[in-house]
Amino acid sequence: MGIYINNLDRYIDGDVFVSTDTLDQLRIAAPVQASCYRQTHSIENQYPSQGKRYQFMFDWFSVTETFIPGNTSKIDGEESQHRGWVRGKVSMEQYFKRGFYSSGYLVEGVMSNQPFFANYQGTIINASSFNPLQDSPTLLLPNFRAFNYVAGGWRNVFQIRKNLDFRLEGYVFKPFERIVAQPDQRATLSQDLVKFYLAGTAGLVLHSSVGPISLSTNYYNDKQHQFGALLHVGFLLFQKTSLN
Repeated sequence: MGIYINNLDRYIDGDVFVSTDTLDQLRIAAPVQASCYRQTHSIENQYPSQGKRYQFMFDWFSVTETFIPGNTSKIDGEESQHRGWVRGKVSMEQYFKRGFYSSGYLVEGVMSNQPFFANYQGTIINASSFNPLQDSPTLLLPNFRAFNYVAGGWRNVFQIRKNLDFRLEGYVFKPFERIVAQPDQRATLSQDLVKFYLAGTAGLVLHSSVGPISLSTNYYNDKQHQFGALLHVGFLLFQKTSLN
């Protein structure tokens, strides 16, 4: 499958945005070749408790990157580079149901030779991400993004009554090489074979006629988004990013 992407990211190089800041602009434009194999057996889109799903993906990228720095950037002047890389991804999910209790695993891995973009922030935004929880796609979690990683977790589902579940889930994310920022805001890799990151959630899910109604508390091993709560009614739908 061939597609064409024209993506524009706008961001600051820091944690606090003020109204006088001008944003960095990172544009990525290119054709992309992708192949995907997916096999699904009786699994729900959100909050599943039975079934299985396997997915294998391979992507080839050859992009033109154009970077225009804002006032928070230490990089002087516009930069334009050609970037090329390949990426493979595998994801497996399966559940085992016994009466009122169901348990399942989620395993994911990514391998690529993706290069750095102009600066750290642009690189981390466009790196592959592990999104195990329902609110994960809405957050920028540097500790759960990498060019190469393995990740997995275990999901426990207890049926309290008909259509009402209690879910308890825990995950581990292990990057092979962490993407870290240098003093000049460029990106580099830190090969830390010991460091890993945890995520988890606990909450109630009511399977209603309008979709799932869920209230949960979430934890990420991330200093900016360590603890949070999520209440939603209906299915959560997220558009995939251009590089995914």
